[in-house]
Amino acid sequence: MPLSGPAVRFDYTSIDPTTRTLWISHMDASQLLAFNVAKRRITKTIAAPGVHGVIAVPQIGRVYASATNAHEVLTINARTGTVLARAPTGEYPDGLAYDPAERHVFASDETGGIETVITASGRRIASISLGGEAETCSSIP
Repeated sequence: MPLSGPAVRFDYTSIDPTTRTLWISHMDASQLLAFNVAKRRITKTIAAPGVHGVIAVPQIGRVYASATNAHEVLTINARTGTVLARAPTGEYPDGLAYDPAERHVFASDETGGIETVITASGRRIASISLGGEAETCSSIP
């Protein structure tokens, strides 16, 4: 299946079964792609400098993406692809996880040794020192 942009590195993916969208981080093209799996085509391309992590959270209609080169996490409307918020993170935001109980997003800072905590609406509320590198984290079931 052809995708937009140059044939360069891809990173994380996440599926939203409610919208039938596979979110693909086209890292070296600095694009977050929304790929409709039913129609087998890209429906949205979102500029996200150095995008690494992406996580779809269907229960709240949001997608989060780490725009590593901009040192931030994007909060995106899952249906429209509109960027709703940009939260500052550490040096190298990478992997993402979502806690449904607290409705928080966690962004791992691969080289900065912190975990950034973001509200579901996209506001940074804390940084947690990890004492070392952390490339990714895991969502709570």
